[in-house]
This record gives sequence, structure tokens and C-alpha cells, in this order.
Amino acid sequence: MQMLTSGGFRRTQIVVGLVVFALGAALLIAVGKPAQAANGVSIVVNTTADAAAVATHCGHPVVTCSLRDAITLADTDTNDIVHVPAIPSGTATVYPTTSGGGNTLPVSSSMTIAGDDPRLVAVDGGTTNPVFATGNGNNPPTITITGITIQNGHAATGGGIVNSNASLNLANDIVANNVATGINAGGQGGGIFSSVGLINIQSTTFSNNVTNEVQNTVARGAVAPRALSGFGQGGGIYNSAGTASSQLTLTNDTFNGNSSGQGGAVWTAAPTTLNNDTIVGNSAVNPPGNVPTAGGGGVYANAITVNLHNTIVAKNLNSSGDCGPNPAGFSSAGHNIDSDNTCNLIGTGDQKSTDPQVAALAFNAPPVVPPNGFPNTMAITNTSPAFDKADNTNCPTADERGLSRPQGAACDVGAFEVLVVAPTLPKSGVLAGNSNAPQPAWLGLALLLTGALGAAALIGRRV
Repeated sequence: MQMLTSGGFRRTQIVVGLVVFALGAALLIAVGKPAQAANGVSIVVNTTADAAAVATHCGHPVVTCSLRDAITLADTDTNDIVHVPAIPSGTATVYPTTSGGGNTLPVSSSMTIAGDDPRLVAVDGGTTNPVFATGNGNNPPTITITGITIQNGHAATGGGIVNSNASLNLANDIVANNVATGINAGGQGGGIFSSVGLINIQSTTFSNNVTNEVQNTVARGAVAPRALSGFGQGGGIYNSAGTASSQLTLTNDTFNGNSSGQGGAVWTAAPTTLNNDTIVGNSAVNPPGNVPTAGGGGVYANAITVNLHNTIVAKNLNSSGDCGPNPAGFSSAGHNIDSDNTCNLIGTGDQKSTDPQVAALAFNAPPVVPPNGFPNTMAITNTSPAFDKADNTNCPTADERGLSRPQGAACDVGAFEVLVVAPTLPKSGVLAGNSNAPQPAWLGLALLLTGALGAAALIGRRV
């Protein structure tokens, strides 16, 4: 084997030093640049104030860049990232959309709108307008909203988001307290209304979104204008047939406390797939004295088939049950739970007429909190019928909070995964959980073998 001379060794040191210096310089340059998407740039919002959009406010130098300014600038490009931070960092921050800026935030180009944490960053419709209007009539953009709470929107269609001709992606969001109110007709889509487009929603919680109706004509039974809850379609989501490409995919999502006349959580007329979702405690009930048109306290399938997999649809209030208007609108890919046998659960591992034993919606922190936070969820325990009863095929790699799946022998049904803690070996050398448990024989053998190999290695080095 050829040995390096002292001069050769020094030359090698110089070359290695130059390589390390070059890598360090490249790293410093990369860190100094803003995060970039393909063909796009990062735009950072620095004020919660809302006023008429001026895209140049977010240019160079940055003056005061509002959320409306940033979206307006991003609309002139493609694939930009609009960063919506908590201001100051780590504190709850509300971005209003009704303080003189033109109300609804229009998003017409492909972009990502990313908040720090859905429990810290909220975009608020002020109960007067939809929060976001996504899409355009020409080239469908791809729009992603993540790490944000979309709240207090109000419209006839789409209280939180009204989507038309866009591929809309939601991830790690909260959609809450939005209302769709129709005039002499039920509102549609308390949380989201989509007429055309691919909708993909992951790890998002829909809570307390509603549809209702204001009746102001005698024909509608009103002597004087009156507002009635319990009318409309899709408390959480209304998904129209639109075109053949209009599809809805829900993964790791939670729906709770949403209400409507049809489809307390979801009303859909386009192909729909639910995977590892928790849909519990929603309602679809008409007001007393009105012609009953309600159906699907959880999910309403309008002349299409909804595919269920690893999903809980349970304890939703409606005369037709969790799934409506009839079980024929639902197809099981297995390992689902309903509480009233209305979801056509005939697949492998399905549990019908079963109480999944879920807890109320709450902040259920995993051991390691993801850097961008997570929504509130509905927990289960290891005594729940959902525990370890899901199909690992197509099970997401993490639950709605970011906890890895599966924790046990199999994934848990629904959006929540129970943490399974493996036994540990404390310093005393006794297995945790039993102070009197002797050390297993294999452990002693392993320690002896390790010591022998280590000693042999040391002797070999000295020879």
C-alpha cells in the first residue's frame, strides 16, 4: 500500500480545506436567498392590516406587505409561496379581510399560502363575505392553503372558500365557524363550496360550519323575513358535479359540529374518496313543521358513489342516519365504522352499528409537535373499536397531528392514531413496567458477546 509523504499529506489537507470552504460558501449563499418554488419566489406578509391591494408593497424594498398585497403579487406569477406568519412569532394572529381591502381574497394563479400554525394564524371573513375565492375561468390553477384557520366567512355559497375551476389543496388547516345562507333557498357549503375542480384535503379539521336560509316571502312560509337553520346542503363541504374532473379526496380529516339540511359534514355529487377520516357529531335536520328533505347526518351522496376506507362515520344526527340518502350511495374498501348501519359497510374488517368511542374535539398534542402545528382532533384510546383495526394498505404514514402510523400492529381507524409506548430498559437493568422482572437470558449473552468482541479488537490493535 502506497504511503503519503509529508508533502503529499499537506497537499491533501489543502485540497480538502478548499472543498470544505467551497461547500460552506455555497451553503451561506443558499441560506441568504428566500425559499423558492419552481418558477416562483417566497413573499412574506409583515402586517395584519387589510387595505386595497398594492402589489408593489411586497416588492423591493418591502414596505408594508399585507396578505392581500402578497396574493395580488403572487397572482402575477406562478407557484409563488405566500408566507403568513404569526405576528409576533408564537402569538395568536388574526388577519381580517373586511377592513377596507375589498372583502374576499381572490386567488387566481397557482400558489401556496402557508401559515405558521393553524392554531396561531387565522384569516377571518368578519361574518360578511367568503374568506377566499379560488380559481379562474380559463386555465385551472393549483392552489394550496396550509397552516391556517379559515373562519367566520359568510355567503350564500361557500362561507369559508368558494372554489371554481381550480385544483384546491388543503393541508394542516382548520375550517371553522363559517356560514352559507341562502335567500329563499338553502345555502350551500358552509365551509367550502366547489363547483368545478379537483379537491384534495388532508389533515384538516372542519368544525361548526353551517348552512341555513332566510325566508322572506309568503311562498316560503314567511309572513316576515325569518332565518332558519337546518336548510341547505353541505355544512362542511358542498362538492358539485361540475365536470368529469370534479373529484373530492379526504384523508386524515376530522368533521365535527357541522350542520345542514343535507350532508351535515359533506354533500357531494362528484366522485369522492374518504381515507382515514373521522366524521362524528354532525347533523342534517330540517326545522320543525317543514317538509323533510334532510339526509345524511354525516355524508350525503347525491347520485354518485362515495368510497370509504379506514373511516369513522358515526353518531351523526339525521333521520336517514350517518350516510344518506340511502346506503346504496356508499362503497366500502374495508375497515370502516358506522354507528347505525347506514353506510353499506360490507367490506373486510368493517364494523357497523358500532360506537367508535371517540372523545370530544380537543388539542391532543403528540410527543413531538410538528414545526407548523396541527389542528384539534377527536381522540380514541386503546379500548376503542377503532384501535389497531385499520388496513395498513394506503394508510397514511402519519395521523392528522403528524404522529407516525402505525403505532401498533395496524393503523387505527379514523384520523387519530393512539400513541403506543414500547417498554424501555432503565438504568437499573430491569425492564420497565415490572420491578421484579429478571433480565432475559438473551440480554446477558448479548452483553458477553459484545464484551468479547471488543476485547479481541483491542488485542488485535496492540499486536
